[in-house]
Amino acid sequence: MSTRDLVAGDYVLSVTNVRVTIHTLGVVFESDRRSENHASTYHLIGGTDVEGSAQINIVKASPTDTMGTLQRKFCLYETSKTALHNVELRAVQGITVGQVLELLDQKGRGNYKLAPSGVGCRFWVKTMIEDLESAGYIDLSSPAKVSQAYDDLQYSYSKSQDRELDPIIPGVFM
Repeated sequence: MSTRDLVAGDYVLSVTNVRVTIHTLGVVFESDRRSENHASTYHLIGGTDVEGSAQINIVKASPTDTMGTLQRKFCLYETSKTALHNVELRAVQGITVGQVLELLDQKGRGNYKLAPSGVGCRFWVKTMIEDLESAGYIDLSSPAKVSQAYDDLQYSYSKSQDRELDPIIPGVFM
């Protein structure tokens, strides 16, 4: 199994980097010329014998859902096979998966109403990155800056094609 739910023992793992990932979901209709995208975050694990990442993600679990479903997964990999674009932000030394999850819970980020069109993952990821930066969890000397992640989230990505501007449609935190 390459993923599993996070367990209490994972909470002490050190986070070295926060990777913002734009995934391909493939095309929905045969007439589509671009793939659908999904944004998520991977919190890369370092400093231990454990390799992998903690993926923290909001998804639309079923076609009729209006509320996002928060996923907290441990992945035995750092880079998703469906990744089209990544922005790597260096975490400050000593931050753990548990601290990231605690911040997420304190801010109520698991209670998220999707935009009326059923999208909203990019806004959710942007907000989460803002939270991490405000909490001092992103290293100010990181080669990639939070502003780059914000900018890159505003685009749609497809294999072998240029990115296209696709303004973020926000959901609502309840």
